[in-house]
Amino acid sequence: MVKKLIRQIKKTLWVTSPLCLGILLTPLASHALSIQEIPNPQQVNGGWVTDMAEILSDDTETQLNQLISGVEAKNGTEIAVVTVPETDLSESPKAFTTALFNHWGIGKQGQNNGILFLVSQSEHRVEIETGYGVAKILPDAEVAKIIDTQIIPQFKQGNFDAGTLAGTQSLIAVLQGGDTGIFWVIYTIVGGFGLALVMVIGKYLRRLRPVATQLPKRSLSQSSTYQKFGSKAPSF
Repeated sequence: MVKKLIRQIKKTLWVTSPLCLGILLTPLASHALSIQEIPNPQQVNGGWVTDMAEILSDDTETQLNQLISGVEAKNGTEIAVVTVPETDLSESPKAFTTALFNHWGIGKQGQNNGILFLVSQSEHRVEIETGYGVAKILPDAEVAKIIDTQIIPQFKQGNFDAGTLAGTQSLIAVLQGGDTGIFWVIYTIVGGFGLALVMVIGKYLRRLRPVATQLPKRSLSQSSTYQKFGSKAPSF
């Protein structure tokens, strides 16, 4: 109940008066966290969400955990959703997100198929960090599109639940489409024989994968794309 009340106050003040938000909610949102201070949800409760900024409802956290558990069970991709009042002032939000991504080792060992969706409340910042293993399916341009069209419009209205859910659902939709689509097309065109041939070729190509896909679980991520809530910042 307390968390819900705090969220409602933050939402109202964020939309109507950023100055009031900074003054009235300083005790709640002024602490710049280090990556060591952020609890890993997998270790805490086996989930995927850490809402330290308290901008997500319990129902949204439940939905996010269900969505991410579903995609993880299907293709092994791990997605962590994190909200913080503020990132460590000694680092940029991007550097902070990369450091947290690697500190937790998001993604399966040897596959680097992790994604970190981070929101920094006081900085009005969204960061999405992807591992090498999903970079081809989720290139920078696709991630930027999801941020610009699914997340930012909702966040500008103070709809953090809707924006976080929409962003996560869009990431998962792309991952699931990229995971099976090409093999379905090939099967339709050439039939079972062609599919068998593709599987043989795929087995050979896996032996030729770049060294990057064989890096340890905590390897550097492939990309980081972000956008400020209230202004148009360049995407990359």
